[in-house]
Amino acid sequence: MAAVNAGYTWLAIIAVIFSAISAYFYLRIVIYMYMRDPRAELNLSTSKATRLTLAVTGLAVLFIGILPSNVIDLARSTVMGF
Repeated sequence: MAAVNAGYTWLAIIAVIFSAISAYFYLRIVIYMYMRDPRAELNLSTSKATRLTLAVTGLAVLFIGILPSNVIDLARSTVMGF
């Protein structure tokens, strides 16, 4: 309502549209979790690219979790312009 009262009706309309789109994607996950037979769609074959992506992101999560100060220092130096 604040956006509409401020004269940004177009922004409020876009926000509602994007909220509906995101609700569709999030509710689809809930449907797959609780309303589908998990054995019917089980596919254990993964490609090398998928395994590599999971390994890289897993290592990144571990690195950020163990040494967050390095990432914070990098972000701070980037914002400050080195």
